[in-house]
Amino acid sequence: MSEWYDRGRAALWAVSLAILTSFTAGATITVASIEQEVRLTAVLLAVFALALYGIVRRTYDRWADRQPLAVILVYFMPFFVGTVVFNTLLGLLIGWHGIVTTLLDAAAVAAVFVLSVYLAFYGGADRVTAYAVDRFDLSL
Repeated sequence: MSEWYDRGRAALWAVSLAILTSFTAGATITVASIEQEVRLTAVLLAVFALALYGIVRRTYDRWADRQPLAVILVYFMPFFVGTVVFNTLLGLLIGWHGIVTTLLDAAAVAAVFVLSVYLAFYGGADRVTAYAVDRFDLSL
């Protein structure tokens, strides 16, 4: 494949995953108004697209032969569930308004993003699967 094709494909992956990520994160981070939420989501889209482009380009050979929907599932499911769970817990423990809640929500999103990237792009899901097979004596 040509370098241009690989870059275009990586950009498509990055933007697609960034849309899912930024819309989920933008909806779960507590802000004061709808306008702030729209701005936050736009900023998150740009940040996540740039971060994911670098990650996708760096790890493309490792996961390019896998089924694309499996990669999306392994990336997005932990991100979605983790973001919702952490932000719900923060909301119950601290409350729903204020700069502290916004900062803690953003920190939770960042932590879950790192975990999701590790699982999907750096072999974390394979390690978790191998551990579960060994630990619970499963056969796949």
